[in-house]
Amino acid sequence: MATSSIRYAFSALSLVLLTSCGGTTSSGGSNTQGLFDCQNYTYCFGVVAYNNTGVKSEISNLVGKNLSAGSSVTLRWSPPTEYTDDSPLSDLAGYIIYYYSSSDGLVTQIDVGNAGIDSYRIDAL
Repeated sequence: MATSSIRYAFSALSLVLLTSCGGTTSSGGSNTQGLFDCQNYTYCFGVVAYNNTGVKSEISNLVGKNLSAGSSVTLRWSPPTEYTDDSPLSDLAGYIIYYYSSSDGLVTQIDVGNAGIDSYRIDAL
């Protein structure tokens, strides 16, 4: 299983009042470079899934939104079900949420170590 990454169809990643930002994704890893493609938004969000041994999915479709400081957002997604070799994903461990803030130019990472959830609220951005 070490050579297969998690197949993650993040077409369902969404925010309240979602606007797609047209960012890029990497192949076979969790590259967050695409978060910087959201130049027209104050915030850009992406999610990565990982298993018990640290194998990660590609970053989700990226979504951007113009939000003021102190805003809250809820991200929602569909959990992955298989690896890229079509074997079932039975050891999902959690998610990492990445978001980029244009005000400080930094990418923040939140490790959500709960595989049983399909949404996460971020308060006081």
